[in-house]
Amino acid sequence: MLCGSRVFANKSDADGGTRDFSDSRLPKKINSRRIDSFSYSFDNHSAVCPDDEALTGGAYRLGLQRIDVDKAKMTIGGSNRFGDDINIEAEVPADSLERLQEIIERQGLASVNGWHKRSSALGRFSLNVVYDSKEIIKISGQGGFMVIPDCLKSYPYLKLFKDLAEASGYDFTTGEKKPQDQAITK
Repeated sequence: MLCGSRVFANKSDADGGTRDFSDSRLPKKINSRRIDSFSYSFDNHSAVCPDDEALTGGAYRLGLQRIDVDKAKMTIGGSNRFGDDINIEAEVPADSLERLQEIIERQGLASVNGWHKRSSALGRFSLNVVYDSKEIIKISGQGGFMVIPDCLKSYPYLKLFKDLAEASGYDFTTGEKKPQDQAITK
């Protein structure tokens, strides 16, 4: 799957245009499917998913790091649209990385590997994936929705991390540990 952008050529940051600082040397195909680490941070102060209030806009930092064959470390940081801080760390099953890889493949992120665009608007994002083969996907931008590749949608990542947090006994909206009897098991 290939995806494009909403880039307007020949305009500078000062006049609202988008500048392209992409690294075309990064490969557009990743051979490995085994993720060692993943990080995605983004500012999005509009609704991410109107059907799920827990997945509201905010500033998020999502991370997943392989610990061993069976375990991974999940981190969720940032703040929701109400300004409430969210800080969650938990061990999750390593197959969470496989679920993450499915999202990455569905969105075709390797096709925009090396993407970095910038405009004068507010907002920024950065997504990094490191595979066991040492292959990487790096996608970033500064300047609101105009610098985000069309294929990169935040909702599937937030949904996965919300599910992982809740299965680990955390309230995704507040970052607080739920009483044991309220933890969701999947």
